Parts: sequence; structure tokens; C-alpha cells
Amino acid sequence: MSEKGFKKLREKFSDFVNSLRGKSKTSEQESGPSMDLTDARVEELLDKLAKEIADRGFERPAMFYVGLLKPFWPLALPLSYMAVPFLDFFGINLREYIAILENYDNVKRLEKKIEALQKD
Repeated sequence: MSEKGFKKLREKFSDFVNSLRGKSKTSEQESGPSMDLTDARVEELLDKLAKEIADRGFERPAMFYVGLLKPFWPLALPLSYMAVPFLDFFGINLREYIAILENYDNVKRLEKKIEALQKD
């Protein structure tokens, strides 16, 4: 691993540890439940996620997965924050998606969008 890559990995790990401690992050990105998203942005993300699911033909598995996790939703999402710093290292940003899925009403809206795309 190059020195630059190692430095970025160390910074992301430091951010992760600091977020667990409740301290401020070293990077400029905001994460977690404190993320404020506008209604338009939430709608845009839900549409994009539903479209990606439909484009890949994963409507049924996605509906099954969401239905399966419904009773465990309050436990599943906080655990997903643990993966965010590691995924950031690979250029995958899930913070906004996790933030919108913390609101269970958004999960229901996503289900409706997937169902609508499945019927088309």
C-alpha cells in the first residue's frame, strides 16, 4: 500500500474511532443521524435507489430483504454506520442513504417506489 493510501486509511479509521467517542471528525464530511437532508434530496435519493434496484432486477429480493429486516430495523441501521469509514476508503458514500433509511416512513416510501417500478 502506498504512503498516501495508508495515510487516507489511517485518517478514516481515526474518524471512525472519534465518532464512536462522540468527538468531532477530522474530515469535513458529516455523517450519522445529525445529517440534515432536504425533502427534495430525500426524494431524489429514494428515486435513485429504487431505480437502481429495478434496473438490476432486484425488486423481489429487495422487498424480501426489507420485509425480513422490519422487526430489526432499529438495530440494523446503527450497525451499518460501522462500515461507512471503510467504504469511504473505496470511494463508496452511503451516509445519505443510511440517514434517509433511519426514518421508517422513508423505508415505506422506498417499498412503494420499488413496487411501482416492479409493475411497469
